[in-house]
Amino acid sequence: MDKNSIIQSKLLVRRDFSEQQSSQELTNPLRKSLPDVSSELLLFDQIQIPTYDFSILYLLVNWFGIDIFAEIIETSAISLIKRDRLLGYPGGLGVNNLRVAAKDGGLFPATFSTVFSEHGEAIEYQLRDSLKSMSKRGRNRLLNRIESATKVVEFKKEDFYKKVAEETYKDIKGSDKLASFVSSFYKDSIDNIDLANLKDIPSNQTEFLNADGRITHPKDLILRVAEINLDLLTAFVSDIPTVSLPADGMHLVDTKLIRSGFTKERVQDFIKLLSLNNVPDIRPAIESGELSVGDIWRLRQSPNGQKFREWIGKADPKDADELTKIYISSLKNRPFISNMPARMIRYVLTSAVGMINPGLGTTLGMVDSFFVEEILSGFAPKLFLDDLSKLLA
Repeated sequence: MDKNSIIQSKLLVRRDFSEQQSSQELTNPLRKSLPDVSSELLLFDQIQIPTYDFSILYLLVNWFGIDIFAEIIETSAISLIKRDRLLGYPGGLGVNNLRVAAKDGGLFPATFSTVFSEHGEAIEYQLRDSLKSMSKRGRNRLLNRIESATKVVEFKKEDFYKKVAEETYKDIKGSDKLASFVSSFYKDSIDNIDLANLKDIPSNQTEFLNADGRITHPKDLILRVAEINLDLLTAFVSDIPTVSLPADGMHLVDTKLIRSGFTKERVQDFIKLLSLNNVPDIRPAIESGELSVGDIWRLRQSPNGQKFREWIGKADPKDADELTKIYISSLKNRPFISNMPARMIRYVLTSAVGMINPGLGTTLGMVDSFFVEEILSGFAPKLFLDDLSKLLA
């Protein structure tokens, strides 16, 4: 298991094939997330970013600069998870993991073809678009590094349907907040709505999530929750210990537990909150340029920075005060730190200890969530609550 890595889908470049766009146009909606993700380099040994087509490289290279980006890739501080199928919602079929095939005898605009081309070809295209002034030899050297830092994750069809599609429908129907959104949209009871066959999406139409993840329609909500479940499944398959959740995403975890036989009171036996309070929020300083990406990289590599990441990888809620001190110490000698606003960094720690208690009516046979099943099998992920992201406003 990677000791302190996270799947961070905040920088997932979503593709819908509605029009041809350049890498710059595709990644513009994600630019606002760069200060946040940059600050996470101080929290995690490795940030793993899912990708369909490697177009995120354009944004990363331009944000970090070629020298720091090359070092980030070389040290695996950032790596990529290649998904060879697109998450979409075909009318009449519901959430699907769609294989992309070239049309018209293989002719496809280059910005689309990167989704289904060989990894090396897709990376080379993105680097050529991002680094026009770099020599071919230099690009090839960087290409090899990126290929080495890329994982390919594939799922069996039955696993996807059970652990992503069906799990998503159950999550939404089991959450009062999410079910209410769907019911209000269709003006009908959630019990009368088939989430796998939304009535206003025709069978000849396939829907994809908005580039910025914005939720305006039930299909958006379905696809966003499916993304979260896909990240959880990826974490289990790849032994990645931390998954990022929206700030209001904890009720998804509660829903999974409650439908598996837990009372609301018993849910607290399963999850513990690790909260680092009143730590300096460095994101505005990164956004303004007061704290450069070079500064972030040096802070990450400092002894205190490394010590903090080592501790957070095996943290316990009782360590919160000590972890806060170490984090603040890693930022020392920065004169503007004292003037920074405060933030809260929150992790949810999961554990199977005490989960199953026949006397309270919870048994393995009652479990109705792949997430809970995996926890019971011994996998205990941390959930990083993203304070800048919400499922529903």
